Formats: sequence, structure tokens, C-alpha cells
Amino acid sequence: MTENPIEVLAAENEKLRIRNQQLEREIAELRRVETDLKTSAAKTNALYRLARVLVAYETLPALLQAVASTVAKTLPATQVILHIYDMDAKQVAYFVEGRPDPQHPFHPPFAALMESVIGWAVAKVQPVLSPKAI
Repeated sequence: MTENPIEVLAAENEKLRIRNQQLEREIAELRRVETDLKTSAAKTNALYRLARVLVAYETLPALLQAVASTVAKTLPATQVILHIYDMDAKQVAYFVEGRPDPQHPFHPPFAALMESVIGWAVAKVQPVLSPKAI
């Protein structure tokens, strides 16, 4: 008994359609994995650059400036502000800005900082991140 060529073609076509769907799922998964690997590599590279900065400076102010500048370049961010507070003395012990294009720093008083969103971040122990457009 010979098989109907149309049925054979239809069966082969269905096998190919199913295999094509499998390949599409595999490709989508590989793309997701590739994106995850690129993200992981970027984070690892950022940590490596930061670690190099941490061991390169002998004074705390120079180290803090290098950290802020490295973070600004790595994110990328238009501005990174790093404050170290002496909460007992109610003063800013260190105020460092990191920008891709350094400008004149602005050093607001401790009380003004504590009344701003920075005070909220200190109280909540949370970073303050703003959208790109702001």
C-alpha cells in the first residue's frame, strides 16, 4: 500500500512546524541568557573597576572622590553625591560629588540636607535614585 504523497507532505510539514516552534523557544531562551550574561559581565566589570579604585588611594577624601567619580561613570549618571555624616556632631564629615563633567561643588549645611530627600534616605537607609529626565 503506497502512502498518499499529500498526507506524507502534510505530516512532514507538521513535524517541521513543531520543530520550528521548539527552535524559536530555544532561541528566545538563549537571547535571555545572553542578556543576563551581558548584565552580569557589566556588573562584574563595574565591581572590578571600583575595587581598583579602592586600593589606589591613601587618603579618605581622595578615595571618596574616586569612588564617586567611578560610580558616576559606571552607572552612567549625571551626578553622584557621596555624603558621610557625623550624626553625633550633626555635620557633614565628607561631601563628595562625582560627575562625568566636574563642576563647582555645592556644600549645603547639615540641617538643610536632613530636611531634604537626602534626610529621608539617611533615615530610611535607602539610596535616592532619580529618573534620567530629572
